[in-house]
Amino acid sequence: MKMDGRVELVGKLEREVGRTMGIGKDEGFLKWGERRDEEWSEEWEERYWEVMGREGRKVVVLDDDPTGIQTVHGVFVYTDAGMESIRAGLLGEERVFFILTNSRALGEAETVRLHREIGRKVAAAAEELGVEFLLVSRGDSTLRGHYPAETESLREGLEGEGVRVDGEVICPFF
Repeated sequence: MKMDGRVELVGKLEREVGRTMGIGKDEGFLKWGERRDEEWSEEWEERYWEVMGREGRKVVVLDDDPTGIQTVHGVFVYTDAGMESIRAGLLGEERVFFILTNSRALGEAETVRLHREIGRKVAAAAEELGVEFLLVSRGDSTLRGHYPAETESLREGLEGEGVRVDGEVICPFF
């Protein structure tokens, strides 16, 4: 995959990724829409993919709200978190798939149970199929008190299946 050098400027996260990629502290990524193709090298592309993830890894996105899924296209969205759906997503050709949890409509105890179970199922299915994955919780239910309960229970489910969780990145939007 070729990159054209367009990367959104996103403040601190951009600087952290930049340092990881070997970009000096006074350098920044390009603002969206700017182009400097002549400066984008094979070395930068290689480092980008090293930092952002290997090509074979599946990105599993858990979405707490059906309105968030309305903004995506070209990806499969599973409306249940059953093993059959998870296996289908992990085996599909697409690099990304969504699972609608609708946890925004649930109480905290049910949300914790659901996310712990999803973490276990994704880890077990990935192990069974030999697929690497990155789990993303696209939850904006912080106003309902589900954070950090959702991500903590996901971690518990993953770790219960022997998956090491490296950390959590929080990207507030508003």
